Amino acid sequence: MKKVVKRILIPIVSLLLLIAIFLCGVNLYQHIANKEFFAHVKKEFKIPGISEGLVQQGMFKAEDGNILVCGYMADSSAPRIYLLDPSGKEVKYVSLMKNQKPDTTHAGGLCVVDRYVLLCGDGGLNIYSYDDLLMAANGSEMEASGVLEIDCLHPAFCFADAERLYFGEFYREQNYPTDPSHHMDAPSGEKRHAILLVCDLDQLRRDNFSKAEYTAVLSIPDLAQGFASDGNGMFCVSSSYALALSHLRFYNDPTAGEPKGTFTINGREYPLYYLDTDNMIKDVTMFPMAEEIYFDDGKLFVINESASSKYIFGKITGGGFVYSYEY
Repeated sequence: MKKVVKRILIPIVSLLLLIAIFLCGVNLYQHIANKEFFAHVKKEFKIPGISEGLVQQGMFKAEDGNILVCGYMADSSAPRIYLLDPSGKEVKYVSLMKNQKPDTTHAGGLCVVDRYVLLCGDGGLNIYSYDDLLMAANGSEMEASGVLEIDCLHPAFCFADAERLYFGEFYREQNYPTDPSHHMDAPSGEKRHAILLVCDLDQLRRDNFSKAEYTAVLSIPDLAQGFASDGNGMFCVSSSYALALSHLRFYNDPTAGEPKGTFTINGREYPLYYLDTDNMIKDVTMFPMAEEIYFDDGKLFVINESASSKYIFGKITGGGFVYSYEY
């Protein structure tokens, strides 16, 4: 009997030991490859929806301190917005509807402006009532009240500060192409294939968020997943794809200076700026699948999708949390 037990236990213990060694190796590699990130990072709070099939995409902190997280569902059901309190504790979620049907959007990003929630949709930014979200029952459905139409790019992420609304696109040659007019050479010599548009919030308010008039166009890095402004002259772009290391690229706001040219949209010219190495402060790598970001209290907060039920591996590599990076 002892021999039988021994024969069973030895393979099981050996397998568990191999798994432990593998996980230690993965985590050691992450800390070595992303030394700068881990030297200044703090684990803040659990990412919501991980056990419910949410594939996390967007994150934003509203003026009242509440945190919103959005994403699509792995089973193709209606995308969701999760509401968290200022400490990061989950309060509730709502399922997103459009014309009384489950929205089919990727829900790549969101932000809150005044009493509106703007969420990246298929034809622009879908508009939801922030007050409706606050009053909604957990698990209920929320209908879009309108769309801020965008005809020159497919918004993959968005952000708003006190004065401006920003939204940009994701580029990957093989499966996420962009319009050839968005492909350009930055002054630094870097190739650029995606743009970010800037709008004035006062104009949007005057037009009741019915149309967007652009004030600037920024040429941005490929594989962009998120963008944030600290409101004091610093920008950051998060970029990632698949298992490659993510990048957090910090820039001085180029719109504080002279434009580097013009960009034409529907026959009208707009000032053009570049986010490239000429105005980059630093490039910080972190573990794969970084998504949207926001600045708060001298730190950059970042969410990722690696621990979602679609990708899973982040569950064992620390990807199930929002992290803050003290820059």
